[in-house]
Amino acid sequence: MLGDSDKPLVLYGEGGCGKTSLLAKSAGLTSNTWLTGKKPISIIRFLGTTPDSSALTPTLISICQQVSIIYNTSLRFEI
Repeated sequence: MLGDSDKPLVLYGEGGCGKTSLLAKSAGLTSNTWLTGKKPISIIRFLGTTPDSSALTPTLISICQQVSIIYNTSLRFEI
């Protein structure tokens, strides 16, 4: 998390192996431990935990809406 990489973090594995727990813990540490004094932008989705998060389109729209809010821009979605 403290390296110079500009690559996204992708966490995957078998169901029940602790992915959600690990990601939630690391998201919490990002803001208050690893990057203290900085303002990281975190876009986090727990895929497959709800019906909407199991479908690609609602998930991508949700991510785009969050980016739009963070950067104070307006996005128009046409599906």
